Amino acid sequence: MPKALSLQIRRNDLRRRARSMQQRIVEAIDNALIISRTVARQLAPVDTGYMRAHIEIKKHPRYGSLIGTLESEAYYSVYVEYGTVNQVAQPFMHPAIAEGRKMFLRETRDVLK
Repeated sequence: MPKALSLQIRRNDLRRRARSMQQRIVEAIDNALIISRTVARQLAPVDTGYMRAHIEIKKHPRYGSLIGTLESEAYYSVYVEYGTVNQVAQPFMHPAIAEGRKMFLRETRDVLK
């Protein structure tokens, strides 16, 4: 096999592997966000159910699928998460994000093996 053809085949193989790896990382991000949202909804204290129902995943199109956030759209979520002078903290987002982070790290470790 001529050297130029051999290099071209290797370059194409690297590109294919890079695309596959990127797709698997995107899937790991999505899975971590879904797990985080599920855990946050389970841990969120319920009075009216509004806060629990408004914990959402946001994707940032400017960066493709590589950045996503988990957001609680209820304005009072921060007070529930961290507490106030008169109310004890009831964390639900931080523990949920920690669970998602564990899953993401486990999945990306598998991708990079």
